[in-house]
Amino acid sequence: MSQTQYRNRLIFGFPLFIAGLLFLFMIMTGAPLVLSVAYALIMGAMSLALTMLSHGYKSLLQKRSFNDKKQANQSIDSHQTRTIEIDLPMNQAFDLALDALQTLDKQSVPIADDLLVKLENILPRKQFLNMRHTSRETGHIEAGLKARVMGIPEIFDFSRIHIRLEELNATTTRIYIDSKANRMLDMYDLGKNLHYVNQIALYLRRESQQSRAESRLKDALSDDVDSDLDDSTDQQSSEK
Repeated sequence: MSQTQYRNRLIFGFPLFIAGLLFLFMIMTGAPLVLSVAYALIMGAMSLALTMLSHGYKSLLQKRSFNDKKQANQSIDSHQTRTIEIDLPMNQAFDLALDALQTLDKQSVPIADDLLVKLENILPRKQFLNMRHTSRETGHIEAGLKARVMGIPEIFDFSRIHIRLEELNATTTRIYIDSKANRMLDMYDLGKNLHYVNQIALYLRRESQQSRAESRLKDALSDDVDSDLDDSTDQQSSEK
């Protein structure tokens, strides 16, 4: 089932559930059938209006959260992916991916720049990294993010991040980054998972480029030293 289908089922299913519950309650308390149906329809209509209004507002915030942000595709779902290639061997790339995940630890949970969202999250929320599985042999990493509100941890991860590494050659590695909401009702993450894949991708690119630059600099310095030694040896030989 796609996220859109799941969202539509919730939008129409919740009012039907409320209306049915009210209808059964009134029938059980002895209310007339016509009156029970009327009240159930009114309550169902009000619930549907409120549900559609809430989802419409959150959908607008979701779209706004994705504006001017780098995306691998045009999807604005809470499931986001990125694929990058870096000029590092597989083993070094794996270590760098672990370091990239650590940049998410103990950071504030990203929220949309909206007054109502800020009021909903008025209590400070920090996210903590939960490493679930790592396999250097297969190039797989799985981690979760769990929130703490005023130091009290949530029971379940609110996001799951998967990283898969593929060796292209001895010096190049392709990295697949996948981040998605871990809770069924998180249809509107307001850009959190897009933020995670972008932050990880940015760290991997920046640090791999710096590592390559440092490696080239060391090679250049080593070549200069070797050249100086050769020149010194030639000069000593000529003097003799």
